[in-house]
Amino acid sequence: MATNEELNRVVIFADRRENKAYAPGFFKKRYHNSLVADPNENVGLAHGTFKSVGRNNREIHGDVFQSLLGLIYKFKPVALVLLLLMVNICSFAQVPDSTQKETTVSGSFGLTNNGFSIIPSFSLNSPSALLFLSLKKNKFSIEPDIRLTLDGRKGSMLLWLRYNLIAKQKFSLRVGTHPAYNFALREIKENGVTSEVTQARRFIASEIVPNYQINPNWSVGMYYLQGNGLQKDGPRISHFVTLNTSISKIKLNRDVRFQLIPALYYLYLDGDEGTYLTTTGIFSHNKVPFTLQSTINQTFRSTIPGNKDFLWNVTLTYNFSHNYIRKKVPLLLP
Repeated sequence: MATNEELNRVVIFADRRENKAYAPGFFKKRYHNSLVADPNENVGLAHGTFKSVGRNNREIHGDVFQSLLGLIYKFKPVALVLLLLMVNICSFAQVPDSTQKETTVSGSFGLTNNGFSIIPSFSLNSPSALLFLSLKKNKFSIEPDIRLTLDGRKGSMLLWLRYNLIAKQKFSLRVGTHPAYNFALREIKENGVTSEVTQARRFIASEIVPNYQINPNWSVGMYYLQGNGLQKDGPRISHFVTLNTSISKIKLNRDVRFQLIPALYYLYLDGDEGTYLTTTGIFSHNKVPFTLQSTINQTFRSTIPGNKDFLWNVTLTYNFSHNYIRKKVPLLLP
């Protein structure tokens, strides 16, 4: 950082003197040099320099010296100072004393031939629409998760509340919880007539998600989800544990990338259990917001009622993400 004496030797407006007349209006030192100060003229020109982190009631000047060039127009008996041109003699721009809060809004909308649950062995077995949204601020996020068949009769609606406990360059740890509604078809018999109705069941679940980034394109992690049914019929207690890895940005050509996400998982459901392999492959293009992905789910062993040995789907997804920055500039008093 340059000192005031060093600046005096190199800048075009040298011979600056400390401005003691207006010292009460400033924090740290301010130097002033009148370039044009003819008492017979109404217009004057002055050059001022603020010391490191110097400020007045209106602005702050960062960790460098700052030079200002001002035009002075005199009205009798009051002088009005108009700062028309700010010349930064140093290599850094003026830094406002502000705090910035960033909010990220992101999400995706997809269409698939077979909607999968968070637990891939549970599927809707019908063409479905998928909507995922995320509102993230600092370490906290709110994330609606909606998966419904195209006729709206089966599916689920979740509201994730997630918090990033640890967010290091290599290691991250996320926790979350959600209330949820699950919609399934149920047969009822009324007046001797059998019909299907949509039954809504309520659930609440919590997750723990550690992840380790081996390099920018390869990570390994674990996912644990514990769920509780809030009604007497239907599933009551579930435990879902996965060991997974992700290999991303596999270059297929200049713009097309491929991501591979294989995982082994264990599922416990009200005394029954199963072990599975699931793998997701995602194709993306650098210049378009769409991705094409496919997931397969293979059962190794299962005693869970209604389990299917093999499931698959293909999904076309539109993705979006926007960052919003809110700036708060505090009032600086001398």
